[in-house]
Amino acid sequence: MYRIASIRSLVGIHLAALAIALINASLFIFVIGPRVPQDLEVYANTVVLTLGVIWLFFSTSIWLRGDEETKKTAEAIDNNDKKTFLTESSKRLSPAIWMLYFEITLLTLLGFDAFRVTAESSMFAGLINVLISYLIALTFLINYDGDDSLSGIIIVYNLNKIPSDWLKELNKILGK
Repeated sequence: MYRIASIRSLVGIHLAALAIALINASLFIFVIGPRVPQDLEVYANTVVLTLGVIWLFFSTSIWLRGDEETKKTAEAIDNNDKKTFLTESSKRLSPAIWMLYFEITLLTLLGFDAFRVTAESSMFAGLINVLISYLIALTFLINYDGDDSLSGIIIVYNLNKIPSDWLKELNKILGK
């Protein structure tokens, strides 16, 4: 049902996630981590876990919605069903939802900086932070890209079978 539009774009999205993770780890190691008082550790950990669950709910919901729309778009192309194609391929999440998801992602990333990692080495704690931050950032970027199954990095496999008049009509609907 899917194919990758370009390897360069896929590498780019991974590099962007890695850059976000390294910036966040720097904040953790040098700014936020050393300033979290040990007596607030229980509260900080509770807040981080709660944010993580909320972020996971949003990420899963957006992922599943995008996946379902992509499958329906691909099926409509295979079945030569213009109406379903125009309906499914024109669906986008509202900017308000993307803003809320971005803010929850940002709070989750920063929340993990307050999470106390008991480790002998701050390097190990930094590595854990980089890995978590990378996965969170990558999930956000892939979800954002997945909102458009025709022009993102991960697209429908049968994109070349779409009649040009369908694309013109879709562009009118989307205001392009």
